Amino acid sequence: MELTVIICTYNPRREVIDQTLAALRAQTLPLAQWELLIIDNASTNGVPAALDLSWRPHARLLRESTLGMAAVRQRAFAEVLAGESRVLLFVDDDTLLAPDYLATGLALAAQDSRLGCWGGQLLPRYEIDPPDWFPPFQKYLAIFPLDHDLVADAYNGNYDYLPPGAGMFLRRKLVEYYFALNMTDPLRLMLGAKGNYLLRGEDTDLALSAYDCGLRTGRFQVLRLTHLISKDRVTLEYLERLLEGIRAGGLLIDYLRRRSVPPKPGVWLRLKQRWRVKRLPERQSRFMAAELRGEQKARELIAAAPPALSNKAS
Repeated sequence: MELTVIICTYNPRREVIDQTLAALRAQTLPLAQWELLIIDNASTNGVPAALDLSWRPHARLLRESTLGMAAVRQRAFAEVLAGESRVLLFVDDDTLLAPDYLATGLALAAQDSRLGCWGGQLLPRYEIDPPDWFPPFQKYLAIFPLDHDLVADAYNGNYDYLPPGAGMFLRRKLVEYYFALNMTDPLRLMLGAKGNYLLRGEDTDLALSAYDCGLRTGRFQVLRLTHLISKDRVTLEYLERLLEGIRAGGLLIDYLRRRSVPPKPGVWLRLKQRWRVKRLPERQSRFMAAELRGEQKARELIAAAPPALSNKAS
């Protein structure tokens, strides 16, 4: 098998994941060249088990009982490495791939043997019109139109060169490396959403690991997918939770790659932070408070994590 397409899902909305599967069914890449793996991460709504996969001869539905995106992806890596697929593709359960997404992604890999982690441009389809203040924050939902390709051989300080997990292709060499990396450092398995807690960082760490392997990352205009954004994700409350998780995940990545612990602020700094939170307009105040909670969460996770077996990512 040339390609394994993986959907990691937790309590998906039936009407949305059905659209995701319909977009996969419409792919131009012959069915004989790819397989579909759906991993249900301890869903409680019964939707994954009720999905119609009869159209896909090589489809498998598995259940991972350990809650969390890192755990379910580690299960996905193990399943892929037990087979012969050369490339893995993650598809979120609320995204629609363009019909040529699979074929084009494999063509890009054939053109560049050093491409280790690559994706495309995510365009939004909102369930309801977002509020006027929302557009500057849509990047946090991985919405990212491209007017030119982005390719890098090393981290250049710009996260724009790192494709998000939605629609992310991975070469087998990187999958092997990252699977082993997770086995040596339990803290890495804390990255990513866990149930309804929106911790982030797993996509970034995975993409950065391509550089560790001597591979490059890329985001390409020709790869297009649509993100179906539900009405609850354009609210102030959701963005608060998301910004908290992004800040916590970012500090965890800094620690994992530099082995530096984010320092706990002293008394005067905490007083200054509280003063700033109170002085800001309401929306900015709530977002800043969320990021401060994220910093505290990162310190708690680092303090509670078992020691790493090696420092490969340092």
